[in-house]
Amino acid sequence: MAQSTISPNAVVEATPPLATWARLAVALLVALLAALASYFNQFFTPLYQDYFATRGSGDFYWAWRAANDLLAGRDVYSHVFHANAIPYPMTTVLIAMPFALLPEHWAGPMFFGVSCGLLTWGMLRTNELYRLLVFASGPFWFALISIQWSPLVMAAALVPALMVFVLGKPHIGLPVFLTYFSWRGFVACAALGLLSLLLAPTWVQRWFFQVNDYKGFVPLLLLPVGPMLLLALLAWRATRARLLALLACVPQHYFFYDQLLLLLIPQNRREMLVGVLFSWLPIIGSLLLPGFRSMWLVVGLYLPMLALILWSERAQLPTKFPLLQRRLP
Repeated sequence: MAQSTISPNAVVEATPPLATWARLAVALLVALLAALASYFNQFFTPLYQDYFATRGSGDFYWAWRAANDLLAGRDVYSHVFHANAIPYPMTTVLIAMPFALLPEHWAGPMFFGVSCGLLTWGMLRTNELYRLLVFASGPFWFALISIQWSPLVMAAALVPALMVFVLGKPHIGLPVFLTYFSWRGFVACAALGLLSLLLAPTWVQRWFFQVNDYKGFVPLLLLPVGPMLLLALLAWRATRARLLALLACVPQHYFFYDQLLLLLIPQNRREMLVGVLFSWLPIIGSLLLPGFRSMWLVVGLYLPMLALILWSERAQLPTKFPLLQRRLP
């Protein structure tokens, strides 16, 4: 029998399940709206234009270009790469292949729309309607602006059949893979990895030496506050505690979108509202004090999520922490 990931202290909200046709209709509607928003974002959002200029598909452009290179028989890793143009693994290229033949300015929006549709299906599939609040979070909107992979990786956490998509962005996908591990997901990931090696046997070595300029940070290593995130292991029996601890250990970008996965932690509407509100704090803080994005992300989002976990899972904590174990009257 599969072990429940619901905390003993979590407030489980009973809502009647949606019919399959209703879940599908909502997922398709979200996919359409996300694709359209992503498309027009390329032309009307100053932040997109400042970062990507006239190039289409945002961050997805690199995977789209590599997929076209592979289809044309060109060397995927022959381009000049730099801090703002880091190559993706070959597994990412294979996942992007269905979008390769689309025009540059439509490939990314279609990818983002499909990702959001799958994420919506995953949230409705488990009847956790409160999770739809994730679309109001800061990390989601920054993922939309830059056309990122984090919504698809988040969907993989909610739908086991989608686990192979964690290989689209392995550094943030690894915590999801380990936290929501299944043998079916392992086999799917192994098969895609094997296929990538058959197509390009040396890609791992070549890719590894081209990512040295990656602009990111590891939350756990951000002194003096980062090591505090290991306190999540006090509640290690809880799935979400292990997820936070693993996310704290992997490199991630400080442009806010990778931290979307932290919103897998809330387990009811109240917690999700808290998570969504705190998700905007690093963004607001970075506007007030530019240059400290990584610190704002840890202090403004990681630590509140840690506090939420320790409070919600206080019954599981060692007896040396009576203050956290005390229940509200």
